[in-house]
Amino acid sequence: MDVSEVFNLALSSLTNPRKTANNLVKKKLGLGDGVLAVVLGALVPAVIGAIAVLMVLTALAAMVSWIPMMGGLGLLGAGVGIVTAVAILIAVPIAVTIAWLIESVIIWVVAGALGGKGDFAKFASAWAFPMAAVVALSWIPIVNFLVMLYSIYLLYVFLQPTMKMDSNKAAVTVMGLAVLWLVVWALFGSVAMWRA
Repeated sequence: MDVSEVFNLALSSLTNPRKTANNLVKKKLGLGDGVLAVVLGALVPAVIGAIAVLMVLTALAAMVSWIPMMGGLGLLGAGVGIVTAVAILIAVPIAVTIAWLIESVIIWVVAGALGGKGDFAKFASAWAFPMAAVVALSWIPIVNFLVMLYSIYLLYVFLQPTMKMDSNKAAVTVMGLAVLWLVVWALFGSVAMWRA
């Protein structure tokens, strides 16, 4: 699968999710295709974050270099900016890929417990395309929140063909995952409050 096809499938998963989900189920996708989609989606916020960090740290380094006897710190600041930018370019795609795999396993297990019959690799690789689009838009304020809410609908749509579920079972799965998320959030939130 080439980059332009990944881009087109990720975009169409946002604009025409039902058709895209059905088309992705018919394709011979593997987890490698899903990883490629997620990594490409994650590179968008990674590149923007790396450029922002590089610009800020380089500007700070330039300001510090004007101070008498601080010129060496200016070079150090620029070096830190470059190292940080490279770290962001590497870490963000890795972290997003791991998060996608963990999320896919959780969704697949819950969907299976609620009557889904889909194959994990088929589900995860198809689910990677809307997730790639969501992650690619995650750096834009307000849009990121709206797209996150829309991803709940995308999950509902993608569960049906990938997990061989009817609309009712898919809706129950999405609601079950929401309850699970709230329970986990409440548990971790209460633990954090007890430690504070």
